[in-house]
Amino acid sequence: KLRPDDKLSAPRLLLIVALGGLAATLVAAPANTLIDIASGGTSTQPSELSLIMAGVVEETAKLGAVLLLAWKLPVKDARIGLFVGGAVGLGFSVIENVGYLLDAFARGQDAGGNGLGFFIGVTIGRQLTGPFLHPVFSALLAAAVFSAARDGRYRLSIGAVLAYLGVVAAHGGFDGFIGLMQSLPVNPVARGSLLLLFEFVFVAASGVTWLLIVRRIRRTGRAAPVEGEAAALTV
Repeated sequence: KLRPDDKLSAPRLLLIVALGGLAATLVAAPANTLIDIASGGTSTQPSELSLIMAGVVEETAKLGAVLLLAWKLPVKDARIGLFVGGAVGLGFSVIENVGYLLDAFARGQDAGGNGLGFFIGVTIGRQLTGPFLHPVFSALLAAAVFSAARDGRYRLSIGAVLAYLGVVAAHGGFDGFIGLMQSLPVNPVARGSLLLLFEFVFVAASGVTWLLIVRRIRRTGRAAPVEGEAAALTV
C-alpha cells in the first residue's frame, strides 16, 4: 500500500498508468511492426525474430516511460519503483490487450463467423497471464533502477543492467516459445497442453520472483513510519 512517506498519490499513480501505457505503446508498436516486416513476418503470422525482439523493444519503451514520468518524484527507491513500474506495465498491458482482442474477433469472423468465440478465448488467456507479465516485468526492472538512485537522481548500476537483461530475456523467451509452438506442425491437443503447461510454470515463476523481491525490499527498504510520524506527515 502507498504510505505518506512515499510522497506518491493514488491519482498520480493512475495518471502514470494511462500516460505511461499509452506512451510506451506508441513507441513499441511501430518498432515491433518494422522488425516484423523486415524479418518477413505478417500481422497474422509474426516472425520468430520479431517475437523474441519484442522483449527488447517493449521493455525499453516501458522503462523509458517510467524514467520520464518519475523524473520529478521526490522519492526514488526500490519500493517506489515497484509502484511506478507496475503502473506503466499495467497501462501497457491494457492497451495491448485491447488490440489482441479486436484482432481475435476479426480473425474469428473471417474463419467462419465465430468472432465471439475467438474473442472470449483470447480474453480468458490474456487475463490469466496478463497480471504476471508486463506489470511484473516493469515493476521488477523499475525497482532495480530506482534502488540505485541517489538524492532523487538516476544512476546506472550493475543490478539495474542485470535486471534489464533478465526481464528482456524472460519477455522475449515467453513470446518466442509461444510463437514457435504455434508454428510447429504438431497435434493441436498436444500443442495446447504444452502451451498451458509452459504458461503455468512461467506465471508461477514470475509470481514467486515478484514475491521474493517484495519481501527483500520490505526488509532492506525504508522503515514504515510509526503512527505518530504518519500523522505528522499528513498534516
